[in-house]
Amino acid sequence: MCRSIISWIFREVTSENTKNCAPVRLHLACKRVAMPWKNGGGFTNEIARHPHDAPLESILWRVSIANVDSAGPFSYFAGLDRLLMVLKGELELTFKGDSRIILTQESEPVRFAGSAMVSAWPATSVVDLNVMTRRGRVEAKIETLSSVQRLTTGPETLTSMVLCLAGTVSVVVAAQRFNLGLHDACEIDSRSTSCIEVETPSDSRVVLIQILSSDRSAVGDAHETN
Repeated sequence: MCRSIISWIFREVTSENTKNCAPVRLHLACKRVAMPWKNGGGFTNEIARHPHDAPLESILWRVSIANVDSAGPFSYFAGLDRLLMVLKGELELTFKGDSRIILTQESEPVRFAGSAMVSAWPATSVVDLNVMTRRGRVEAKIETLSSVQRLTTGPETLTSMVLCLAGTVSVVVAAQRFNLGLHDACEIDSRSTSCIEVETPSDSRVVLIQILSSDRSAVGDAHETN
């Protein structure tokens, strides 16, 4: 099934009618491989990273989904910031100094340094969305979308990613339609197009992840790391 979907995507993106469409990468959930956490305490499913072949210590950004079934500390990543959103369940985060917060899927995403001493305590089995960004270079924003939305991104937006969290969603970029299922993602190079249309049925859930340049005076250079 997944192979036939990928073949269809390849034909659509490379056909004569799509020569001028903006660069779009589809990240299908059925093609992901679970990766062990750096601290050995669990696994995550990476959606995408930039550069795509860089080690974690050298990435500009990474988007992933993880299952958290037991308590433990977050892996240490110097120079990176995390933006964490709970997709399912209830998760308590404890910080050095005994401060605590409880997150559910109704909570706003929480941001903290990748080098911070933070531990996770799931009340039940938890699924979370984690966006890591290189401090001083780029930053991330997560927004929940509903109904039909036409999005216009600013010059500071380097990458936009539409991620389906429940049901199905359609994404239209440069007159091309891409249909997403559970945990499928559509990555759009926002430097090539500033217009995205997202069609979300009432029984679906979808988020927009944006990677923004931290240095507004050097927007054009922030992604030149390949």
